[in-house]
Amino acid sequence: AATLRNLVIRHDPGQTVALQLARGNATETVSVQLGQQAVTVPDALPMAHPPLAAAGERPAVGVVDVQIPEVANKCLALIPETYDPRVAYGLLVWLPAPGKFDQEAWVNAWRQLGADNDLIVLAPQPADPQRWLSTEIEFIRKTIDDVMRNYAVDPARVVLYGHQAGAAMAYYVAFMHRDVARGVVAVEAPLPARLGAPATEPTQPLAIYSVVAENSTVADRVRAGVNLLQQRAFPVWSKELPGAERDLDAVELGHILRWIDVLDRM
Repeated sequence: AATLRNLVIRHDPGQTVALQLARGNATETVSVQLGQQAVTVPDALPMAHPPLAAAGERPAVGVVDVQIPEVANKCLALIPETYDPRVAYGLLVWLPAPGKFDQEAWVNAWRQLGADNDLIVLAPQPADPQRWLSTEIEFIRKTIDDVMRNYAVDPARVVLYGHQAGAAMAYYVAFMHRDVARGVVAVEAPLPARLGAPATEPTQPLAIYSVVAENSTVADRVRAGVNLLQQRAFPVWSKELPGAERDLDAVELGHILRWIDVLDRM
C-alpha cells in the first residue's frame, strides 16, 4: 500500500493515469482519473492489532531521558509500559506554551492515552522555560531522530503538537523538516508569518489540525492561516471551540488522536 501511495502522490487530482491490472495470467491496462480525498476523521477506529504474546528484549519504557550531548536542553519520552518492538508506534512531539514544565501533570495527561493508542509522547523542553528559540529547532529534530533510532515508530504518524508559542515552534519544525514530520496540531496559534505561503510537496505530505476558541484574541489570524494552507492544497482539519480559550477535553483529544491514526490516508 505504501508503494502504491508513493506512486499516486506524484500526480495531481484530476489527472488521468494508466493502471495495469494483473488477473491470473492476463494483464489489462485501464485509464483512471485521480480524485482528491477529503479530510475525514472516523468516530471510532478498529483495534490496530490483536493482543500480542509477551515480547522478548526491549528498550527502556516509562519516562525515559533523551539526551542530546551537545545541548543543555532537557527532553523526556513517555514510552508505553506495554511497548512492543513488533508494533509501529505513533510519535507525538509535545511542545507546550512557555512556562515551568510539570512532569507529573504531563505523565498523568498522556500515560493512558499513549498506551491506548500505541503512541510515544516526546517532550523536548526549551533551555529558557519562558520562551522557545529558533536555534532549538534542530534540537527538537535530534530528539525525534533519537527516538526513531531506538523505538519502532510509524513514519506516517510523526506529529508536532503545540500550544500557543509551542504551536508556532511546531509549525517551524514541521516545515523545516518535512522529511520526518507528517502532521502539526496547532492549538491557539496562527501560522507564523515568517513561513510565508508554504508549498506542498507531494512526496513529503504534511497535514494540519488547527484548534482555536471563537473568542480567542488570535482567532482571526488563525482563520487566515487556515485559509492560506487550504488554498495551498494542504489537508487541513480546522476546529473552533465555543467561548473563550480553554484546555482541550478528553473527547477533543480523542478526535485528535484518531486524526493522527489516519494520517497515512491523507
